[in-house]
Amino acid sequence: MNWLLVALSAASFCECVLRLPFVENIKTLVLYSSKSYRVISSARISDHWKEEVLLLFAAKIFCTSLMLFMFFLLSLAPLLMWHYLAVLLGVDLFAFITGIHGMVAMTFAAVVYLFIRRKLFHV
Repeated sequence: MNWLLVALSAASFCECVLRLPFVENIKTLVLYSSKSYRVISSARISDHWKEEVLLLFAAKIFCTSLMLFMFFLLSLAPLLMWHYLAVLLGVDLFAFITGIHGMVAMTFAAVVYLFIRRKLFHV
């Protein structure tokens, strides 16, 4: 029963990660980080304007980082769902997946799921 729940959890987690806009947010985070670095390293921009612009960039970096954290929490939601189902069935899923066998099984299930998904949907 543990192995089936691990496979379903891994597949659910992978789908969430693939469908949520992680990549776009990471690109935005890198964009604002590189822009702030260019502003800091520029000798042509006055310190007053650097303070103004860096405050805006910091706010955007903070919001983007917060969104990434929220997406990560959302992608863990199916794992919680499968855990609660496991509790109803009398299985301690978290105890299993936090052990070495569970981590290996979760990784293996995720890799197999992504391989099969890619072959079936040509993504």
